[in-house]
Amino acid sequence: MRKIVIRILTVIAVIALLIIGKIQIDKYRVKSITHGEEGKAAIENMLKIMDEKAFTSEGKIKSYKIDDSYTERNPMGGVNISIVVNDDK
Repeated sequence: MRKIVIRILTVIAVIALLIIGKIQIDKYRVKSITHGEEGKAAIENMLKIMDEKAFTSEGKIKSYKIDDSYTERNPMGGVNISIVVNDDK
């Protein structure tokens, strides 16, 4: 009886560790996508479409920052992000 309980608890612990590991890997993957070169280029292109003079002294958009507290994986395979423009949420 005691061996059965130990095996069940071991299986539950292994499953919990696998789930936690998967969540951490997804968080790392999303962060590497958003803060990587391709992610930054895509964000800057999007902002330049919204404001042609972005990141210049004449444009309304001077800077941006990715809000990591909202960044999450989209179930359709993408990434949802929130951007803080000119330090104004």
